[in-house]
Amino acid sequence: MEASLSVTSVLCAIIIALCSLLYYYFTSTFNYWKYRGVKFIKPLPFIGNMENFFTQKKHGAEWFSENYKLYEKEKFYGMYFFRKPFLVVQDPDLVHSVLVSDFSHFIDRGFVKYSEVDKLSGHLLSLTGDLWKNLRKKLTPIFTSGKLKGMIDELQVCVDELDNVLSGQAGQEVQVEPLMERFTTRVIGSVAFGCEFDTLTDPNSEFSKRADSLFKVNFRTAFTFLLDNINPNVRNFLGIKVLPKETEDFYLNFVKDTVSHREKNNITRNDFLQLLINLRKEDAAGAPGSLEGSHQKIKDRDNVILDDSLMASNVYIFFVAGFETTATTLSNLLLELAANQEVQDKLREEVRKALGTEGKLSYDVINEMAYMKMVISEVLRKYPPAANVSRECTKAYTIPGSDVTIEESILVTIPAYAIHMDPKYFPDPEKFLPERFTDNNKNIKQGTYMPFGDGPRNCIGMRFAMLEMKMVVASLLSKYHFTLPPTMKYPIVFDKKAVFLKAEGGIRLKVEKL
Repeated sequence: MEASLSVTSVLCAIIIALCSLLYYYFTSTFNYWKYRGVKFIKPLPFIGNMENFFTQKKHGAEWFSENYKLYEKEKFYGMYFFRKPFLVVQDPDLVHSVLVSDFSHFIDRGFVKYSEVDKLSGHLLSLTGDLWKNLRKKLTPIFTSGKLKGMIDELQVCVDELDNVLSGQAGQEVQVEPLMERFTTRVIGSVAFGCEFDTLTDPNSEFSKRADSLFKVNFRTAFTFLLDNINPNVRNFLGIKVLPKETEDFYLNFVKDTVSHREKNNITRNDFLQLLINLRKEDAAGAPGSLEGSHQKIKDRDNVILDDSLMASNVYIFFVAGFETTATTLSNLLLELAANQEVQDKLREEVRKALGTEGKLSYDVINEMAYMKMVISEVLRKYPPAANVSRECTKAYTIPGSDVTIEESILVTIPAYAIHMDPKYFPDPEKFLPERFTDNNKNIKQGTYMPFGDGPRNCIGMRFAMLEMKMVVASLLSKYHFTLPPTMKYPIVFDKKAVFLKAEGGIRLKVEKL
């Protein structure tokens, strides 16, 4: 009896000790902002300020917007991602400093990190320091005006396929988002990789399924995200991957097979994959070697060598970055046109004048459509693809006009959506007003508009995304009229579980031929 009590007492003592250690570990940093004289949101034990991450009562962008209003008089304030302190920056001048003028102190993105255990993590979003700079420099030429002009014909083929699909649904209510997702997948396959994915005609195609699974949050993605931001060394030590091995192998084999086919048949195309192939040929030390070995040497390099693994990583991220972001923006754009008929009519008139007698859009004509640019800019203000922009401090930075120093490795988060919806910078922010972006409008303050981020680490593919959206909208408005059916709620309520600013229940529009 006494022995049994003794064992029980020891077990209880061990459990209490372990719980105490865990409590100390997860709360030991909670005085970080207090000691530095920075106002902060009081954290909860173990989870810090991440209660919305678990409850999902609001979309993340709306949650930051609420905090933005609570701390509207502050240029910055502190929060905790579990035990990890991070700084929320919301003053436009300081935002501009972090993203642009003092970028040398905030080179890395922070949340998305390269990991040796993930074969597809050696891409622009995750690489840091000089490795990122070198890769960005190598990849930038694919998005020059000359390269984009060469993509027009391929884009037009994809747009024509979209027109054919939509034509069969004319006169009905159309679920817009799935259609736009299949379209952007088709575009990426053709323009970026030289492959004709049949996603528009076959929603159950292999790449359609891959695309559908990219932004679905499951236990694996949530768990690895938490580990990365609590203690990334644990995940690396345990060898836990962000993506299933099946997904990694799919992209690795896709790149190997496509590259091999082109080289054997002497095929050269004007696309993203071809640029990677050309860069690898130019790289004196670019022999692929084994995928595992070459990948694990990335962190030891002074330069980026494009082996199969790095090529697959950047093919993967091109697909990720260009798929749902553009599809969601296009869906929200068509929604706003349906809800604002005067804007739709005005834009359609501009499109008709641009098409003229030829009925075909050239690269130059597309970029001369001033009202089109204004409409897309306003959609990107109301629904920015990057609702929150993050940077990691890479060199200690003292905030101008204060004695607060942001230390190395501290994450800085900028609530872009909240700033976009601040009436101080954009009066009547809930209204859809493309005229905010006229050439004569000088009222847009720097640091208040950042749909693709800003500065040297902004979205490398934003010019391509803009071209793609302009072509789609021009083509559709020249042939169809969009209206809101009675079943479609406007303004939309954001899907709380979505990564991007998507409508809860999706977007349904009535589509009629002109």
